[in-house]
Amino acid sequence: MALVLWVWVIALLLGGCGHMSLGFPASSSPPASQTGVQFAPGYSTAHVYPSADVRFHPTITYLAALQTITDLGLQPLSPCLGAAGSQTPWKSASQESSFDSQDGRGYVQVTITPLAPADWLQRLSALSGVALVYDGPLYCPSISGDLTPVPGRLYFLGYNAQVVYLRITFSAASQAIYPQRLEAVSNLGFRLADPCIEKHRPPGAWHSASQQASFAIGGDLVVAATEANSQAWLAQAQAMDGVTKVEEPYAPAC
Repeated sequence: MALVLWVWVIALLLGGCGHMSLGFPASSSPPASQTGVQFAPGYSTAHVYPSADVRFHPTITYLAALQTITDLGLQPLSPCLGAAGSQTPWKSASQESSFDSQDGRGYVQVTITPLAPADWLQRLSALSGVALVYDGPLYCPSISGDLTPVPGRLYFLGYNAQVVYLRITFSAASQAIYPQRLEAVSNLGFRLADPCIEKHRPPGAWHSASQQASFAIGGDLVVAATEANSQAWLAQAQAMDGVTKVEEPYAPAC
């Protein structure tokens, strides 16, 4: 029997959160980067919603868009997916099929993480590959869940998930394909993380959340589990192509 949960995304917290088409009017044309943000009613540069729908220019590939988003401390994740509870059957967080589709037109939905700068919306809209950003809450129609777990079915970790850090080590052959490995962890619902900054945020200017340089040296990605992961997130991380080691929990000396 299905339990139908009607979820207003506006109720989501700022944690991490498929793809649901929304936001941009169909007739919108890319404005200048300085003004490339459209806001839902009630939102503005002084009152920013913690997720957005991003339209990239047609020349930008999904992998390039993904790297652009995560470098800025954002997670490529629909707030609707983040609203799924622990009784909802899990599905991948990938947005590649909708990004490449005729209807998708280069859209990616993003949610902020603790690594995003305070002015993430302005920085995002000013990037050369970004055509337009729509900021504001969305209505998610319905999310079905199982009253009792179905044996063998994966379920979302859920929005009450605790933050768990992992260090995932890939083989030396993987070190030249950072975008592909970044996509793999993102599809499972993980976000890039930096425990030291998140727990002991140092003063000073913001810096990119990219891990490409360190990945090229050691093949490591430091990530955090989010509500978009499945309850089998550790087994899924260990089963990814090219993974040689998963350190969990990851607790570096800061």
